[in-house]
Amino acid sequence: MRVGVVSDTHGDVHAIRWVTRRLKGVEFLLHAGDHCKDGYQISSRLLVPGIAVRGNCDRGTDAPEEVLKDFLGITVLITHGHAYSVKWGYERIVQRAKEAGAPLVIFGHTHVACKLEIDGITLFNPGSPESPRSGMPRSCGIIQFEPGAFSLQLVHL
Repeated sequence: MRVGVVSDTHGDVHAIRWVTRRLKGVEFLLHAGDHCKDGYQISSRLLVPGIAVRGNCDRGTDAPEEVLKDFLGITVLITHGHAYSVKWGYERIVQRAKEAGAPLVIFGHTHVACKLEIDGITLFNPGSPESPRSGMPRSCGIIQFEPGAFSLQLVHL
């Protein structure tokens, strides 16, 4: 199962178009917040179901702050990351993933793409297609799930 991952789109029309083109062929979409309504728009354009979580810039929405979702036997924690202070370290978000039994965490907030593993927890931030930071290119991501396994791919726009 191919799952598209995006975060921090901030309502940018060009970013939404780029992401939609790059994620053609995915079967599900995850949006990790900051203009979570864009996630619903992207999944609608791709004709796939999706989940979007609320980020620190998503005031006035009833989207959840985090979601646990199972993909082929793998529990995934989807959150924006601001509530776990990800700009200053990953200890809190890793602890939350352990508590939830989620070996994979999807988050945003930093606008810096990353794939890393800490204490058996894989962290995946797709970066931002709208305003990447730290010299990173505009990006989104794809997760390929197999029963009991997954692989991550950053997609540069």
